[in-house]
Amino acid sequence: MRKFVLETPETVHKGGTDSWHLFDTASELATLARPFRHKEAANNEGRDSWSGGTFLQCVKWASAGRPDLVEASDAYMAQFESLNVLAPRARIIDDVSGAVPNIPAYLAGVPLNMRRRIKVESEVAPLIVVVDGATSGGIPADLMTRRASVLLALVRIVGAVRPVELWAGFGGGSHNVQSVGCYTFARVETSPLDVARAAFMLGHPSFTRGLAYNVAAGYEPHEYDYKWPYCGVALSPEKFKAVCAQAFPHGEVFATPGLYLTDPCVTNPVAWLKRTLTDLNVLSEEN
Repeated sequence: MRKFVLETPETVHKGGTDSWHLFDTASELATLARPFRHKEAANNEGRDSWSGGTFLQCVKWASAGRPDLVEASDAYMAQFESLNVLAPRARIIDDVSGAVPNIPAYLAGVPLNMRRRIKVESEVAPLIVVVDGATSGGIPADLMTRRASVLLALVRIVGAVRPVELWAGFGGGSHNVQSVGCYTFARVETSPLDVARAAFMLGHPSFTRGLAYNVAAGYEPHEYDYKWPYCGVALSPEKFKAVCAQAFPHGEVFATPGLYLTDPCVTNPVAWLKRTLTDLNVLSEEN
């Protein structure tokens, strides 16, 4: 785990501090969550409509993922198959095998005398996708998993065009220290994309409510007690992006804040996907 503290951007909260806890994997986060099982989380772990599973199930899913949740993401991706997704660049190289011979190289006795087409990884910096799974207590589990399916489709489509770095977790705060944002996130493997674990981490309620909440409450009991960052309300996409851009300065950041009932990602997911992919220069504006 990496832990660091940054000054909150003034456009978000003047005079605030951001406390970050970053984990390499969900399994690492789950291991550290065990000794910090918070009383509130334990009391709610049997309520499937709230937590989506027991604590032991959360730990299991952190390692194995939830392959059964991937199908919903496939359905969203299918709606974009006919659209003009910008393809990754390709170039022709000389190799020992290929589709077309390089006659001059062959006559000169050069071993690399065949030509083949290869995909070229984008030279642009990775798109860093940061998904905040925090919600108000009244948001049901099915709404969270619905958003996760949409976000997983987004990551899968973007990943076919450019490098993606994916982080999932939540941001919270405390009424005791009203100038602090407490951010707990774990990285999702994207080379290749671990779709089963991503489906679990991007929005299944037990990842946020069963694991991440416990870690934050255990490590930072004075900075997190189930409140929103800076003891306010859920951050806007613009403010959450500003917070994340400081913690992930090595690439372009796409940040999705905590879920709210009128979130267009769940109220009109296809339109949201199309608009977001266009903004990220993944879909052609002709679509």
